[in-house]
Amino acid sequence: MKSVSPSVVNPYLKDFISFNQAVIGIELGSTDISILEYLNYFSESVPFNSMYFIKVVPKFDIYTALFEKQVNEISSAFVMEKGIIKRMESKVKSELKNKDDIYIEFDVLEGQPLKELVQLTEDTKADLLVIGQSKSTDYHAILAKNLIEKTPCDALIIPENTRPVLSHIVVPIDFSLNSARALQKAVALKRMLSTPCKITALHVYNTPNFNYWKKQHTWQDFTSILEANIKDGFEAFLHTNIKKNKDQVEIAIVRNEGFDNAKCILDYSKQIGVDFMVLGVKGHSEIHRVIMGSVAESIVKSNKELPVFIVK
Repeated sequence: MKSVSPSVVNPYLKDFISFNQAVIGIELGSTDISILEYLNYFSESVPFNSMYFIKVVPKFDIYTALFEKQVNEISSAFVMEKGIIKRMESKVKSELKNKDDIYIEFDVLEGQPLKELVQLTEDTKADLLVIGQSKSTDYHAILAKNLIEKTPCDALIIPENTRPVLSHIVVPIDFSLNSARALQKAVALKRMLSTPCKITALHVYNTPNFNYWKKQHTWQDFTSILEANIKDGFEAFLHTNIKKNKDQVEIAIVRNEGFDNAKCILDYSKQIGVDFMVLGVKGHSEIHRVIMGSVAESIVKSNKELPVFIVK
């Protein structure tokens, strides 16, 4: 696996997105078609310099080869790897159309998927990790969460059966620097698309204890004052972070009646017809144990409908 690709595209600028090296996890299973179809569509607008397609298989321990049969298995490992690569090549070539300008490489790694993919993104200095997410099992959701916690680069999670369309982006906003970066990238992505796209900046809030205020205000007055303050803060946030493009973004302020903000975000996104999410998270660091925050983590684990672009 190469750490420097044959040529280099422009790095990400505030008003431009491109990827120099993308690592794409392939399982030769049900999620692959969705990954490839979406990458084919996504790369029509967003430049990719290199795509590395990786399949991780269980590691064969040479020290357990005590019998002739196992020794024969060692000698056939190379043949198996070539077979896997041929299958990957066939799948990719059938779905990625007119991508001659993208350097494409295939590889098979042995070991645990989490460990190997994390190590690979670090070794190759990848700036994007792409993985699928199955609707029928929670394994992929757990893997996605752990991968995104540990990888140093941005990530794109593509659920199974995702339609290759990008017409309405939602960006969950908590007024942090993380969500500011996500909003900036969403605006940059919208600018690069050849088709119309809407951006909704969504803030979900939980109501503070009303008992402290109820002697002076009705419940309706209380919530109106609260949302007015949030809206003022929202306007200042947009002015600070996307001043020239704030008119391209619609604000949504939603009160969560329950306790699960991640579910509220996903439910509201479905309600307004969102087909893509940009989610800002903290960079990877052992110091920050809760790397993504509980809400972002829950979104990644429970979402099985929307492609999610994780911005670090």
